[in-house]
Amino acid sequence: MYYKNTLVALCHALEDAILAADYTPLMLTAFQRGKWYLEEADRYGEIAQRSRQIVILSAPDAGFADHPTSQRPNVALVSLDTADPVAQEWHLLILSPHYTAMVLCQELAAADYGAGASPGRSGAQVLRALDFRPSPSARNSRNSSRTCGAL
Repeated sequence: MYYKNTLVALCHALEDAILAADYTPLMLTAFQRGKWYLEEADRYGEIAQRSRQIVILSAPDAGFADHPTSQRPNVALVSLDTADPVAQEWHLLILSPHYTAMVLCQELAAADYGAGASPGRSGAQVLRALDFRPSPSARNSRNSSRTCGAL
């Protein structure tokens, strides 16, 4: 389990690699809420300039479809129903021939904290990291390249 701010920093570090190099990846990202995307939308505009395609999944709140980044031809939005289990998850997948990374997270429900427990005195949000795999290896990059080609 990780605090949200730790996972945000991790995702930003993975995204920074796209901004620093010529990977032109396919990215798939899921935001739990449209308002979280809006906080990152300008950053994703920069990332879109260096990406082949970005697919963003989120519940359609807060008008994220109206943001200029969302209007780019290489940015696709997928609206999630708030009842969809994916709407409770947070994903970042980066696929390119030379750089791949994946972070899969799920927000903890109140029952996950156990009896009498809570997210913390500060109210900090805790998420369960389902998987985290940075993968600059040649073998995994070749596999990712095949995956990108199939998409």
